[in-house]
Amino acid sequence: ILFPVFAKAREKARQTRCMSNLKQIGMAFKMYSQDYDGLIVKRVNDIAWGQILFANKYVSSAQIFFCPSIVPGNTKITNLNVRYTRADGARSWLYEHTYAIYGRTSREPYEERLDGGATVIMHYEKVDTPANYVFITEATNYVPNSGLPVWYFNSSAITSGNPPYSAISLKRHNAVANALFVDGHVEACTKTRFANSNLKGSGSYIVDESGVGWSQL
Repeated sequence: ILFPVFAKAREKARQTRCMSNLKQIGMAFKMYSQDYDGLIVKRVNDIAWGQILFANKYVSSAQIFFCPSIVPGNTKITNLNVRYTRADGARSWLYEHTYAIYGRTSREPYEERLDGGATVIMHYEKVDTPANYVFITEATNYVPNSGLPVWYFNSSAITSGNPPYSAISLKRHNAVANALFVDGHVEACTKTRFANSNLKGSGSYIVDESGVGWSQL
C-alpha cells in the first residue's frame, strides 16, 4: 500500500535535484555574462550552449545537464557526448541535454545572429522582465530535425512536426516542468504558468503528463 507513497517521494527528490541542476546552470550563465559584458552565446555553429559552459569551465560536471528523472542508458555521463534513454523509452544519440534553451525562429529582441544565424548571441542582462522570462526548461526530443531553432538542444530545430520534434515536457515531474528564468530563480511550472510567461504566443510545443497530448503555447 505504501509503494505509491514511496515512489512519489522518490520522484519529488529527483525533481529537487533537477531544480538544483537548473539553478547551477543559471549561476554558470550569470558568471559567463559577467565575463562578457552582459552577453551570452547560445550556440556557435554546431557547438551548443551546454558545451560552451562546460568547455570554458563554468560548470564542473556535465551531470547537471541531465534530469535525474530520465533513466540513463548504459553510458555513465562523464561528458556531453553520451546517449541516454528518453522518458518514452526510446534511445537518442544526437542530443546531449535534457534541458533546452529558448529562442525563436525570428530573432528575439535581445539577440544578435552572426554568420548567417549560425552564431546566436543574447544580451542576457537587457531582458526587461527577467522574473517572467523562461530561459531554459525541460524538453523532450523525438527525432532529429534541421532548420531554425525554437528550443535548442544543439543547433537543430525543434519547432514542427506531429508530434513535434521537441517540446516542453510535463511528463517527468507529475504535470510540471522545471524552468530557469533569466533572473536566476527556478520554478516548477504548469502549462498555465508557461502560458503566462514570455512564451505566450511563441508557438512552442508542450506535451502533457501522459506524454501523448500535444498543444502549442
